[in-house]
Formats: sequence, structure tokens, C-alpha cells
Amino acid sequence: MSSWNVGNKNPNFKYNISKRFLIKKYIRNKKSTPTIAKEIGCSNDIIYYYLKKYNIEIRSISKANKGNPKISHKGKKNGNYKDGRCLIKQYCIDCGKKISMTSFYGGRKCQSCANFKSSRLRIKNRKECKEENHWNWNPERHKKHYCKEKDCDNEISYNTWKWGKRRCQWCCKKGKRNNGYIHGQGNKPYSLEFNDKLKLKIRKRDNFTCQLCSMTEKKHIVIYGKVLTVHHIDYDKENCKEENLISLCGKCNIRANYNKDYYYAYFTYIIEEK
Repeated sequence: MSSWNVGNKNPNFKYNISKRFLIKKYIRNKKSTPTIAKEIGCSNDIIYYYLKKYNIEIRSISKANKGNPKISHKGKKNGNYKDGRCLIKQYCIDCGKKISMTSFYGGRKCQSCANFKSSRLRIKNRKECKEENHWNWNPERHKKHYCKEKDCDNEISYNTWKWGKRRCQWCCKKGKRNNGYIHGQGNKPYSLEFNDKLKLKIRKRDNFTCQLCSMTEKKHIVIYGKVLTVHHIDYDKENCKEENLISLCGKCNIRANYNKDYYYAYFTYIIEEK
């Protein structure tokens, strides 16, 4: 039996490294984990595993190299050493604060002084843009703009006035400009035939599930606090035939009011298949 198997009685595991062996090699002889792994014929990770298992303190690279004359990372023995320029202390030209070499080569200023200068330039450019002689002068940007609709006199920003066709955000979505416009029938009341009995009959026919996303009525009550909605396929509130009604959840009912041609064709196909 080899030296690293002493004191371990687990024949199933290939490397049963004892604590005594690690203390002798790693602590007393001060050998590194790669050299111990090479002696045993295992990987470096196995040595690390047993060091953590036995609560043996793992040496850092600086501790391992301490006192070794062959390895030194300071001064001229460092591979990145040039001419000692990094040893010279550098200071900010504005406030005199000590800075790193990267800041020194990036403008010889500390971060706060560099940011202050850039902010002052931005303020200066902003003031110059307000002057009429500036190349980017636009008189419309400094005027007050209002919505062009007759009943609405809301004050709007320059960008809304320019890109929103001279209307406020509310007026842009009114009437025929709204994607959910139903030819003036949006505020029209439902017929008397469209009652709770008819809605229950439609939901029973559809097995109490949304015909678009397959959400059940139990889940719909938990999320929205109400039963499934019944949707008119041809968007006519007076047409309450069973072939024109379908069960939908609240989210899908709102979705069906947009892209009406697609959903009309899709829902009619579902009803015909039943």
C-alpha cells in the first residue's frame, strides 16, 4: 500500500489521501499542490478537495513565493518592468489629488475633475443652442405648442407637436384614429338577448376554457376575480346567435379588438370545426 492510502479504509475510491500525508508534504515540506498531485498521479482538484475536507489552510500565491529567491514579482525581475515609470507618483493637474497611471495618460486629471469639465462643456453647448446665431437654432423649439383639436387646448411638447401630427397623446387615439375603432359601435349597448343564461350556455359549450389561450374558468376567477367573457365574432352586438359567440379570457378579449380581420377568420374556423 502506498503512503497516501495509509489510514483510509475505502477501497472503492481510487485516491484515499490521509491527513497525515498532506500535513507532511504540504505544510512541513512546503510542497505545492501540483507537485503533490504529480507524485500521486492525480489531478490538482483532488488535492484541493482533501485540503478543504481536512480544514487545512490553503496558501496564497504570495505566501507560497515568499522567501523564494528564484521567484520575485517586484522591480526589474517582473516581466512587465520597463523603466520604473509606474513607481513615480502622479497628481491631478487641477486639484492635486493622487491619480493612477491610467488616469495620468487619460488627461492627467482625476475622475471628478474630468467629469466636471465635460458637464461644463455640455452646459455651454446648451446655452449656445438658445442663441439665434447658432447653427442649430430652431425657433419652433422655443415656442408654446397646443393640440389642434377644437375641444382640446392641452399644451404639448415640441416633439409631440412635431411627430404626433399636432395632436396631444389623448387626441391621437380618439375615434377612427384608435386601432380598436368599431365603426362608431363602441358605445352602443348590448341587446336584451345577450343575458347571463346565454353566456353560461356558450361557456358550457366551450368547456369553460378560453378558445385562444386555453385558460380555464377556475384560473380566470383566481387571476381576474370573474368568469370568462363571451365575445361577438363579427363585432356586432345585436347578433347574438350561438355561432357568433365564443368564450375568451379578459386578456384575449382585449387582444381580439385589434387585427379584427384575422380574429374574425380564426374564430369562425374554430366554430365550424365544433
